[in-house]
Amino acid sequence: GKFAEDPGASSCEDCGVGKYRTDPGAALRSDCLSCQPGKHTRSPGASSCDTCGQGKYSATMASACLDCPAGKFSDVEGASSCTDCAPGKFSSDTAQLTCTDCLLGNYAEGTASLTCVACPGGKKGNTDRQGCDVCVDGKYSNPGSSSCEACDDTAGYVSLAGSEGATACEYCGPGFHANKESHTCEECLVDTYSVGGSASCPICPAGTDGVKGSSSCSPCPPGTIPSGNTCQPCAKGEYADFGDTSCSACSGQGEYSDVEGSAVCKIATVGMKPNSNRDGLVACDLGSASFGAQDECTPCNGNGQYADELGLSACKTAPAGKKPTSDRQ
Repeated sequence: GKFAEDPGASSCEDCGVGKYRTDPGAALRSDCLSCQPGKHTRSPGASSCDTCGQGKYSATMASACLDCPAGKFSDVEGASSCTDCAPGKFSSDTAQLTCTDCLLGNYAEGTASLTCVACPGGKKGNTDRQGCDVCVDGKYSNPGSSSCEACDDTAGYVSLAGSEGATACEYCGPGFHANKESHTCEECLVDTYSVGGSASCPICPAGTDGVKGSSSCSPCPPGTIPSGNTCQPCAKGEYADFGDTSCSACSGQGEYSDVEGSAVCKIATVGMKPNSNRDGLVACDLGSASFGAQDECTPCNGNGQYADELGLSACKTAPAGKKPTSDRQ
């Protein structure tokens, strides 16, 4: 660990830090050897170099071993350099013997990573922790997720915007339902409805209807019945009460309907009777009369009765000295 170049020297000189000499009697400074990479010596007059331990390294003629920096490691003694952490691993501290695997849902894409990065929302960490995979349609993920979760279509949820990489599920509200195939919220069809949060739109109950995108079904007003996307008015001669699913014919005594969409049937007035289609009135014929609310006019058959005008409410009585003709007209 020492040398003496001058003849007659009174003392030997130390080889110096990072150098050594195993044998005694060195005459020249150049007889001192440099510590090899992976070794060191702090002593200026060392006879040998010490080996660097795990997690450390040194270059030539080192006075000390250095800690492996963050992002690197050394798992052997006497290392001249440290090894980069592989993709998917990291080292945030110095003097590490190994690198740590990134947590699931996190990744380290390159080498010598000091830390891992969380996968963004809409993606999941892959198994080698070297990147992230995009969530497919119908699934979503929060940042740092290791898996993509399926949106619950039965509760009315679809992946946001119906695209890959969804960061959240979209709620299908009133008038819409969750379509599991297209991963979108679709409007309810005509005569169906949804209050929201459903995978389907139920059919409107009997006696009600709904337009496209309905959140509820509305009963058809009196005089109409549900048909397609509208409430269809009843034809002349028919009527429909509130909530009826079909129109009924005017069939009671004297009943008729002369307009479409009747909620009730009209009653024949005096001197009139319903026509055969019940969609209007005709006047009582000669020889008959009606006081109203009758299907047929009453013939003038009483003593001295006759009707010489159309549409009489009652038969006339022949004056004194006269009698009705045989046809009572």
